[in-house]
Amino acid sequence: TDFISEEKYAELEKMIAKLPLLDQKIVRMKVMDALTLHDISLQLNCSKKTVEYHLDKSLKILKSGFQQW
Repeated sequence: TDFISEEKYAELEKMIAKLPLLDQKIVRMKVMDALTLHDISLQLNCSKKTVEYHLDKSLKILKSGFQQW
């Protein structure tokens, strides 16, 4: 929250909460926990490609939400 206001951080959390559960987990693990795609795939017991797909899809949704600010 050092880089964005608390209001924008709260809005980001709301947008993340609207994502499917798996996408929420992946975004939080990558962005907030700073895990690698490999580590996320190991923790979620899925392929790295699956993690990449969900992360890419989720980040596109989140970016489009940010553009509306």
